[in-house]
Amino acid sequence: MNNEELQHQLELIASASGALTPDAVVAAARRKTHPLHAEFNWDDTEAAIQWRKQQARQLIARVTIVLAKTTARGVINVQCRAYTSVTPADGEKQYMNVVDVSVNPELSDQVLVTLRREIGALKRKFAAYDGLFAQVLTEVLAEEG
Repeated sequence: MNNEELQHQLELIASASGALTPDAVVAAARRKTHPLHAEFNWDDTEAAIQWRKQQARQLIARVTIVLAKTTARGVINVQCRAYTSVTPADGEKQYMNVVDVSVNPELSDQVLVTLRREIGALKRKFAAYDGLFAQVLTEVLAEEG
């Protein structure tokens, strides 16, 4: 389903239900004849497994560590996620401690590629808000710096 078709279906759901919510989308797509039906996993066992994997990702993402960072103004403590997702050359995608990743050039490069992609996504997201991204980014960087 392309972007325009998806948007059209979501707008129909919003109009019919009064609001675009995940519950409204699932309820509409539950009908086998609905255009969005195939976008969902209706096998409850498999869906439960996938949901638990998502919960595991959320648990991993909750863990933070504090790192000492040297700046022009001295050493500051920076809180960050303890684990980051990488794919070692000899393995499969996994989460590794950010300290271990930071000393491995191959893995560090992977994280930088991901960060650049995410920053690009943020730029596109906020581009519609006429300069808001630049203002917010400047403020965030000033807070961290």
